[in-house]
Amino acid sequence: MTLDIRKTATKDLENVAALWNDGDTMRFVGFPEGLGVTIETLHGWLKKINGTPYTEHFSIYETDLGYCGETFYSADDRHRLAALDIKLFKKSRGKGIAKKALKHAILRAF
Repeated sequence: MTLDIRKTATKDLENVAALWNDGDTMRFVGFPEGLGVTIETLHGWLKKINGTPYTEHFSIYETDLGYCGETFYSADDRHRLAALDIKLFKKSRGKGIAKKALKHAILRAF
């Protein structure tokens, strides 16, 4: 298994939209019908994420599976808060992808 975990860019937004609109994935975060986001909405979101210090969003790709999902971190040193997130399509679960992707996000955060 070869993973490519890269900072999310405009070219990844169609995949992010598919992930966020997938009820099977989003049920784990309380949205069993998905979010119903549009590409236009995601353009504004990506601009905000890219302009926020100590915050990065990554798209996860695997050679055979293609786009697998996302991982994300955000740290607020002033308030001593941090957030870490991962979402994977069903096809990508149970393969060790989450472990590697979260490790990547944690290393980037520190």
